[in-house]
Amino acid sequence: MSLIARILIGLQGLGSAIILLGIWLSPSQMGKMSLMVEPVGLVGNATIRADIGGLFAGLAIMLVMAAWKQSRMWALGALVLAGCALAGRLISVVADGSGPGIWAPIGIEAFAIATLLWARNVWRTPA
Repeated sequence: MSLIARILIGLQGLGSAIILLGIWLSPSQMGKMSLMVEPVGLVGNATIRADIGGLFAGLAIMLVMAAWKQSRMWALGALVLAGCALAGRLISVVADGSGPGIWAPIGIEAFAIATLLWARNVWRTPA
């Protein structure tokens, strides 16, 4: 079970790192095509790189460290970030309603949270 948790969390970290690279290397293209965000000028590109890229950087680091060390603490950090992202999406659904494309990211974040909670129960190392 521990190995399966490591693989799932590690793959999530790798996926976050891939998205991060796309954001950092081509914020306009990633913003428009994948994130449905249209950057405005240099500040818009910098904001996508910093704010959205920063979230994915933090997730990638915490997920990879959690998988590598089988660490409940690193998993907790990733849980906080994924939980905040999910909360923001759910607030958007309540405030703005539902539409096409909104549920897939919610499902991905919910899966990440469920996997991290499960891994924290499987791993006994607090560090």
